[in-house]
Amino acid sequence: MLPKVYLLGEPKAVLGKKEYRLQPNRRSQLLAYLAYKHEKLSRDQLADVFWSHTDSQAARRNLRKVLFEAKNLEWSSGFDQDEQGASWLVETDVKVFEDAIKHHDWAKAIEVYQGTLLKGLESEDGAEFETWLEQERLRLEELY
Repeated sequence: MLPKVYLLGEPKAVLGKKEYRLQPNRRSQLLAYLAYKHEKLSRDQLADVFWSHTDSQAARRNLRKVLFEAKNLEWSSGFDQDEQGASWLVETDVKVFEDAIKHHDWAKAIEVYQGTLLKGLESEDGAEFETWLEQERLRLEELY
């Protein structure tokens, strides 16, 4: 069974009857980013997004650690990683929201939009993740 991931408002994953709040750390940021992107991303891409301020060797080492941690979470079923990259192909509220907008289902879009994208998962270290997050927040708020 795959979790449903809520990225609008306070991020969480729901697996069965259990709810897991995403914490303000790299592991949760990485999983949320992968769920949002909904595609396999290379290790280089991920290292650049989350550790753009460090040298490539340190970035790859940090990424290996975070990928290992993510794989071992009980609620991260569907998370996949190998030597080439990683993905987490789960259903998200963002996808439901965007589909509702695309199909002019305004009631559904309003129902699904629960607030700012990844509220509380901001990063203060200057990584590309923060730039991406700000841009996507603006884009989604404009759609709303």
